[in-house]
Amino acid sequence: MGCNTCNGKTKNDISFEEAPGKEIKLIPDAITEGNFHQMGILLKLLTTVVITAIIPLVMIVLVIQFILHMFTPNWLQKIQTKWSLYWRSKLRQNTEKRVVRKNNATRKKREKQFENTPSYSAETYTNLEVVENNEESEE
Repeated sequence: MGCNTCNGKTKNDISFEEAPGKEIKLIPDAITEGNFHQMGILLKLLTTVVITAIIPLVMIVLVIQFILHMFTPNWLQKIQTKWSLYWRSKLRQNTEKRVVRKNNATRKKREKQFENTPSYSAETYTNLEVVENNEESEE
């Protein structure tokens, strides 16, 4: 069984590069070797447009962050803190409710599983005799 390439050579004769289906190339060899002159004009144009569009957007975001950091009043920071604490408390409550529901489900499952088990109350053991120091009383 097998293909003619594999059957024609022994296992020791086949190198990794010659073995079929062993390598999947995600990046063309020309790019990995640094030969960018073989890339299409469309790819060059696309990279230029993306780079020129990203740089102004990053600058705008940094300027907005700087302005917000330097010139926002103290009450806005308090509102942000209260807002984040509110959502953290909601998340904590939901987590606690989930844990309680899980524990209740486990408890009900155990109750159902052991409902036919005899009880171990003190009345069950009234007929037992207690022996002290391994000596039986003669009463």
